[in-house]
Amino acid sequence: MAVHHRWNDRLNLLGSVGWADISEFGRVQVDIDDNGIPGTTVDAGFRDVWNFGIGAEYQWKPDLELTAGFQLDTSMSTDRTRPIVIPLGSLYRYAIGFKHKKRKDLTLGGGLTVIWEGNLPVKDTGDVSGKYRNVSLTIASFYARWH
Repeated sequence: MAVHHRWNDRLNLLGSVGWADISEFGRVQVDIDDNGIPGTTVDAGFRDVWNFGIGAEYQWKPDLELTAGFQLDTSMSTDRTRPIVIPLGSLYRYAIGFKHKKRKDLTLGGGLTVIWEGNLPVKDTGDVSGKYRNVSLTIASFYARWH
């Protein structure tokens, strides 16, 4: 669910709430017998995920809009169930960007997003355990939209 509110002629406020059924994704069928009948299913212990976001669009000049936002995605696993091959925790996303209307039919834009997860303890079904430290990802983007 998302909301968009025009605060005034220059400022729009945005918000969103979402949910994903990740727990279903964590139930993996690992074998099928000779007759095609499902056998063993492994449960990775994934949890459903919620996300909450807020943002703003600010019309700085007639042809230039600035954007910013924050989003939190809850973790699909706990410290006890986090697999080493998918080391995801709660995701904190911080973003800034711009949209520049170059001409009537061309818009250029771009942004910078930082996704931060912090320290992530991991435990695998074998003898592997440990911690990923200061996990983060930075994404820069640029686009051109011809319309």
